[in-house]
Amino acid sequence: MVNQPTVIVDFDGTLWDYESFMERVAYDAQKMGIKPKHVSTAYDQAWSHPARRSGYSARRHAAALSQHCDHDEDALHEWLAGHHDCMGDFVFPDAHLFLDELRAEGYHIVLLTHGDPTWQMIKFRQTGLARHFDAIYPTRHSKADFLKDWVKEETGKVLFVNDNPVESFDVAHAFPRIAQAMKLNVKTWEETLYKKVGHPYFGTLDEIRQYAHTFFAAA
Repeated sequence: MVNQPTVIVDFDGTLWDYESFMERVAYDAQKMGIKPKHVSTAYDQAWSHPARRSGYSARRHAAALSQHCDHDEDALHEWLAGHHDCMGDFVFPDAHLFLDELRAEGYHIVLLTHGDPTWQMIKFRQTGLARHFDAIYPTRHSKADFLKDWVKEETGKVLFVNDNPVESFDVAHAFPRIAQAMKLNVKTWEETLYKKVGHPYFGTLDEIRQYAHTFFAAA
């Protein structure tokens, strides 16, 4: 980490609409005779796999889905890979502008995301978001665990931007010196969870950008 104002940004749910992407996958599954509910169930099973600490992976999703239909794991994995080209369609409309404006402010911009590194890197490349970042860290560990080895006392001011209030709660308790600006995601989380974190949350990335400007401008 460098000794300059740093913004750590999450990916899924913050910059990229993973829920809508998976809804598209479930919808397309019908063309293969697969029920959308089975795509959703297999997705949950991929996360509840013993390797869940590694995060979601398309391979585990395919393996789980093969138990609910007549297609084998390899064919399903290839079918899932066929959705890579549409990943850019699910970048939140204000994500690129948000990152461009952070860059214009002169901040060090870091992408920190929990998940299978191979799967996460595919998303970064396909969405075109990777170009905005000074450093990219897809980690199999929780964000709080990752930051234990990354945050040093001599570093500059840090702002953590995330949509997951559970992760943000853990980071808040492990690193009180890290400020946070959470992005409200009511499709996944109840708003009451954001209130428990003790840091501000916002409805849009532009509001977070404005907060970042005020935060870093303060003495």
